[in-house]
Parts: sequence; structure tokens; C-alpha cells
Amino acid sequence: MSSKPLLLLAVAAALTPSIIFSILITVNQVSILPNRPDTAYIFGRDTSSGAQIERIQLNLMGNNVATVTITIWVPIRGTYIKQVELYDSSGNLLASGSDTRFEQGSRTRTIDVTPDVPIDYVATVKACISRTAPCL
Repeated sequence: MSSKPLLLLAVAAALTPSIIFSILITVNQVSILPNRPDTAYIFGRDTSSGAQIERIQLNLMGNNVATVTITIWVPIRGTYIKQVELYDSSGNLLASGSDTRFEQGSRTRTIDVTPDVPIDYVATVKACISRTAPCL
């Protein structure tokens, strides 16, 4: 048996994890903080309109999360509420914030979360979007 097929197999095996890792980063659309790679991010979607959260970024003031920037895609114009919630590793809600306004297309919104919470406590970030019904 030639050593060339074994060498190619070893090279392919060595490259596979880095290829998978880079794909996961692209799909998640998260700006991962260097000291918090284990934070889970949950992206919400409004099934009735197709509006969805496409990107989440935690913004720090010192060591505390003060705001969260989200990018949304809204195919059907209307009034939408965007909500962000931060949880600890036990599932306890630490901080939240929301923004409601008329939207259409791709938009970036920065949402204040209260209270400011130390980044070391944040284990899960949930962001959701929902179309609101007009007043009659």
C-alpha cells in the first residue's frame, strides 16, 4: 500500500474540523466575545410574516452588557416588536429590553437591556421578533 493515500487521508481528516467550525460561525451570525465562546444564542422568527433575527451582538460598557445590537429581516412591512433577554446558566432571566417600530427590509437595531449585567453571568441570549396587530 502506498503512503500517498494515507497522507491524503490524514490531511483531509485534519482539515475537516476547521471547515466545519468556519461553517458554524457563518450560520450562527453571532459576534462572539473572545472571553465568552460558550454563550448560547437563540434566534427568533415570526412565522406569520417571515420576519427573523439574522445577527446578534452583545455590546459591553466595561464588563457589563449594556445593549444588544440585532440585525433583522422583515419581508412584510408593519409594526414589529423586537425583544432581547439575557439568562444565566440556571435559566434565570438577568436582563431584558425591547423596541417597537414600523419596519421593512433589513434593519439593524440597538436595544438597551436593563439592568446592565456582568458578561460573566450571561449564558444564553434570546432575541425574538413579532408583528403586532394594528389597533381597530
